[in-house]
Amino acid sequence: GGGRGRDGRPKDAKRAKAAPGTRRVDMLAERHWAGSSSAAFDGELVCRIYRDHMLGADGRGGGRETDLSRLELSGYLERYLWPHYPAAGPPSASWEHTMSVVVMLNAKFAEGVDGWSTLRPDRERFDAFFSRALALPEAGGDEAWTARAAGCTWAEKAEWVRFFVRVFGSLEEEMVRAQALRLVSLPMWFSLSDQDVASRLAEQPQLARPWKFLKKRRTKEAKVEGGPPPASRHEAEFLPSLLRNAIAALSQADALVTEGYGGGGEAAAAAEEESSEDDDTEGEEEGEEAGAAPAAPAAATAPARRDSPAIRIAGMCRYLELILELCIDLMAQLPTRRFFHAVLTDSHLLPLARTSVHAGSPRGALFARMASLLREYDRFSVDDHSGAHLTDAELRARHCQALLDLQKAAYPLPPLRPFSLANLSALDTAPALRAHFGALPLPDLAAVCARAGLVRSAEAGAAAGKRLLLALLIDRYERVPPQHEAIGQMPLYPDERTPWDEALVPPPPARDAGGGLGGPAPLALPKLNLQFLTLQDYLLRNFTLFRLEATHEIKEDVQDAIRRLQPRAGPGGGVGFGGWARMALGLAEFRLFKVGKPLLGELAPSEVCAEATVSLRSCRPDMAAEWSALRRHDVVFLLCVQPPEHAAGGDGSFPEQVGLLALRGAEVVQVSDEEGHVFTGESENDQPLRGHARKIELRLDPAQYHLDAQAMAAGSREDVYQSFNVLLRRKPKENNFKAILECMRDLLTTPLATPAWLHDVLLGYGDPAAAAYWSLPDDQCATNLDFYDTFLDLNHVRQSFPGCDVVLPPGIDPNPPPPYRLTIPRSVPRAGGEPGA
Repeated sequence: GGGRGRDGRPKDAKRAKAAPGTRRVDMLAERHWAGSSSAAFDGELVCRIYRDHMLGADGRGGGRETDLSRLELSGYLERYLWPHYPAAGPPSASWEHTMSVVVMLNAKFAEGVDGWSTLRPDRERFDAFFSRALALPEAGGDEAWTARAAGCTWAEKAEWVRFFVRVFGSLEEEMVRAQALRLVSLPMWFSLSDQDVASRLAEQPQLARPWKFLKKRRTKEAKVEGGPPPASRHEAEFLPSLLRNAIAALSQADALVTEGYGGGGEAAAAAEEESSEDDDTEGEEEGEEAGAAPAAPAAATAPARRDSPAIRIAGMCRYLELILELCIDLMAQLPTRRFFHAVLTDSHLLPLARTSVHAGSPRGALFARMASLLREYDRFSVDDHSGAHLTDAELRARHCQALLDLQKAAYPLPPLRPFSLANLSALDTAPALRAHFGALPLPDLAAVCARAGLVRSAEAGAAAGKRLLLALLIDRYERVPPQHEAIGQMPLYPDERTPWDEALVPPPPARDAGGGLGGPAPLALPKLNLQFLTLQDYLLRNFTLFRLEATHEIKEDVQDAIRRLQPRAGPGGGVGFGGWARMALGLAEFRLFKVGKPLLGELAPSEVCAEATVSLRSCRPDMAAEWSALRRHDVVFLLCVQPPEHAAGGDGSFPEQVGLLALRGAEVVQVSDEEGHVFTGESENDQPLRGHARKIELRLDPAQYHLDAQAMAAGSREDVYQSFNVLLRRKPKENNFKAILECMRDLLTTPLATPAWLHDVLLGYGDPAAAAYWSLPDDQCATNLDFYDTFLDLNHVRQSFPGCDVVLPPGIDPNPPPPYRLTIPRSVPRAGGEPGA
């Protein structure tokens, strides 16, 4: 039934030959852990499986996704790795054993399976595993661990970091939370300078006493032979050392990009690795069938090709992207942000990432997007310790005070006297800061940055270099517009670039996207966790995700319609259509007829109105009826399609292939015909439309029009509003995104008053039962309730409150008609029979 290939061999036989590793996994599972097998634990087997079926011959697990899936399905973690992981006594688990558990947990989470369910019953074993997992990149107590940690590849480091992304994303698990939160606690501040710690303790005096106790404990542990215990060392050094290693990796990635690696040569290197891997796999299979001796442990040898620049830059890219994902997750939750924010600021990772050569390279596009998302959370308007949302006035006050401190630090230098005496509003832009500080000699600039607290000392600032110091100044003192202002000026419709920018709208993951060790690439998107920083943070994440989801759906509709229209270049620069689409028509005419003046305090026009004319002459009656039935508030899209004379290659994006030059959204106001009959879909005065011509009055997005006007004024683009030639509509049930986005934007741009009893529960903090009415304090609990026409009669009231006495006030008819007002004392039992508070 499978047919035969070109070589005459059955396709099923070719598939079986192509997956020898899968067969070996099944054989190993049957022999050692699957079914009723209960073979003795073999540490060498764990090393061999890790090398052959997890790591791969190229050092990144290429082509091993099927093996990982088979290992997961066979219960390798539940039946072999975890039951034989040592729980008590001195650490005895091997490096490969610990790393295998990490890889299998990541594989479970990637498939949507709860990996913690396997580990949850044995808390002592989990604590031992977590302690060993923290030390995977470090030198351990034995020579084998130290040698294997020293040879850890970038792909293995990426897989290790991905595990901690899962850890800090699972704080609802009690056993995980107990181990994870101690890594983001106050001892991290030992990595800060004494000056920085003193200033932060002055801002948060309640931390002075715990800090004093930690210093005493650290002094005692330093006197003990062997130094502080691993638990104390990890609390103080795990995340700071991780950030330092990330900066070192970023420096190496910059060097490799500067040398020209990471471009087109990587594909050839990867193909070469894959073919070499296939040859090795077939050789190993033949050796096993012939009864050859098992392979040596994984730490023995490794292919020299693993050290090629292409392989290193690929592993570094994934490692750096996951480091930023971990930092974003830590900054997006208040329990982890509280002390980590200071450590992240002190490490200078964010300005280094934004100004790195790697971020500007094609391979670093996702890294740059992740850095931008991390910067948004770094600047988020929330108090790190109290969790209170900072108002615009509080943010301005903090910003002005920081600028005043910088002016005081710069005053001793004569070249900076004009800066020290200038108005604050003239200093807090990137060009102004660069103009004042860019001409300073490096020693003077380093001294100013040291006095401002940006670097620990003038010597450290001089070693950092002028480029980093200027980036630090701009990052710290540049004026940032409030979030609600930026969102209010954001277009709600996608343009011709956003839907096809994979850094903004990631494509659906391929079936084998998670193939190598290191896993799939992270998404530069906010996550909907169980906890949020503020109510604005909750709304902003939903706004961003819903907007991108709608953009992806619009992208699919646009691509489908253009493919069906089959646009072709016509004579004289015209455009013809060789096909037809039910949801798209060619435009006969388009004109702007009104651009309203901006409202007070705004930049964008108050409204932008246009009229689009289409002909239904070539449409079937059912299609013509659908176009005539466009209602007010329906959303349509205007497209400019100019097919290229020569077809673009398959590697180009969809707009480049079909010549999509512009995409703009608009909202329908009314539809009219040639005789002046108007149809809105909402009015009783609507008239049936006649003829074949339809004039559709549209209301365009003023924010997008303002951006286009600025681009045209700067000469960076032509007038797109004179080039539209296609009108696209969508199914009404799928086209309500604009109303939802407008609602979210209104909530984000207007002050919100959230009841105190709902605020913490909504953000994921505190006890959820605290929001129930029986848990409210007396002054917030309502006892007099007006039920209006809820009840049919008095008997309906008695049936609705079983076990309660319904008492009527004196002088009232024994059977009064509705509506009813009820007084419910707090002593009335609630559901379950428990009395109220």
